[in-house]
Amino acid sequence: MNITKLDRTALKSYFVKNAIPTASNFADLIDGLLNQKEDGIAKLPGEPLSVQADGEQRNVINFYNSFGDAKAAWTMSLNPRIDPNLPAAKAGWSVGDGDGRSRLFIDATTGNIGIGTVAPLKRLHVVANVGDHSALLENTNPGGYGVIISAAVDPLRVGGLGQQYGERLIVKGNGNVGIGTTAPQATLHVGGSVKIDGVNVLEFGSGVASKEPNAGRIGYQTFTANALDVVGAGTNGTNRRIKFWAEGGATIEGTLGIGTAAPAGKLEVIGTAVISNGNTYATKNNRMAAGSLSVGSIDTSYGGGNSWNANTAGLLLETIANTEIAVHDSNTRLASLMYYEGDSVNRITIGRNMGFGTIGQLVLNGDVTINGTASIPQQVWQIPTFLNAWHNYGNPFNSAGYFKDSMGIVHLKGLVAGGAAGTTVFVLPPGYRPAAQELHVTATNDTTGRLDVTTAGELKVVAGSPNWFSLDGITFKAESVVFTIQAIPLQAALG
Repeated sequence: MNITKLDRTALKSYFVKNAIPTASNFADLIDGLLNQKEDGIAKLPGEPLSVQADGEQRNVINFYNSFGDAKAAWTMSLNPRIDPNLPAAKAGWSVGDGDGRSRLFIDATTGNIGIGTVAPLKRLHVVANVGDHSALLENTNPGGYGVIISAAVDPLRVGGLGQQYGERLIVKGNGNVGIGTTAPQATLHVGGSVKIDGVNVLEFGSGVASKEPNAGRIGYQTFTANALDVVGAGTNGTNRRIKFWAEGGATIEGTLGIGTAAPAGKLEVIGTAVISNGNTYATKNNRMAAGSLSVGSIDTSYGGGNSWNANTAGLLLETIANTEIAVHDSNTRLASLMYYEGDSVNRITIGRNMGFGTIGQLVLNGDVTINGTASIPQQVWQIPTFLNAWHNYGNPFNSAGYFKDSMGIVHLKGLVAGGAAGTTVFVLPPGYRPAAQELHVTATNDTTGRLDVTTAGELKVVAGSPNWFSLDGITFKAESVVFTIQAIPLQAALG
């Protein structure tokens, strides 16, 4: 700033002893003084010091670091601009920089304070520079606190650009916090997605007395690699629980493992599985091994009705026509327990050959009742090997033979000749022999004869003629009998 006024030293030289000041000297003195009327500063009796603004922006005071500077460091004005290159100005009190930009402004009409703006919309309105933040509040005291904001309705609102009412985050007077909503209905109400970075956890029930430290936590790979861990509520690692309320149903995409992190199918359970109404005995009392399934309850009966009803069966298999229950015994074989053929066939096969042979034995302990017709295949006649010159008598009589029926009874037939009394006709194989030697009376050469069947299977002619000797009609029980049914299709419904 260029000041052409004389300084005090020059003015004093005009008024020393014996000096005669001229009119010009008095003019310099008067120009060096402040004039309340012309210089815009006044002090009336009983009034404070008054300063009159000047210029388009109604500047009141300029502050210089040095009058030798080209422009003022700060200015006070009453009609400032936020940008001196823009024509708009606003009435109010402003502290600006040397270029005329308002830095701090108080609106004359509303009393609102603007920092970086001359149009504050609220009591305090801060506009940041491009790429910068609006405010920084810092308390460097180790025991210091931050900001306290209080209000009856909305103590805090945060909004995006142009949202003067703060619609992005809101803290209500009742303590509810809303993110993405202006009407939070809970302590934290989020109207949008939530992200938690890294392996951090979300914990429910924090501070609850006796809570197990990890209970109530949800975290990404917190405890298990490549898994979302959800830890139930509880007081220790054995009683933590989770309950799902899904009255409309629940869907799991992929596989579900219970007791395993690598389920082999859509659902795999390592341990015992129970389907019941809650009242069971076996599994609760450790009577079932891992891998077993318990179906039903000890206080309910199942099935026994006619057609469909509310209690149709304890276990129901549904199919379009055919279905099967089979057993796999450690890769030795596949064995069919029951094969059902529907539609017009309407048949159940027990022990169907699945490529590993038929069932070796079907043992039934207890009484068996069959309502309908059961077809049981019988063994064909077996041809013996004759001994001691015995042979078939020939037409028109039966040839010698034997078979064992499904009840374990051995049957003999045939008319033989050629051998002598006291010799063996043929020998029955093991499984076709009596438990004790049996004596049978038979016909021989138009008289009676005697045939003994030994425990070694020998058919001995004790008394008889070599002309002809009859085996027809001789029967006895084999030494051990197991009633067997092999691949038997039941021709009617079984009761």
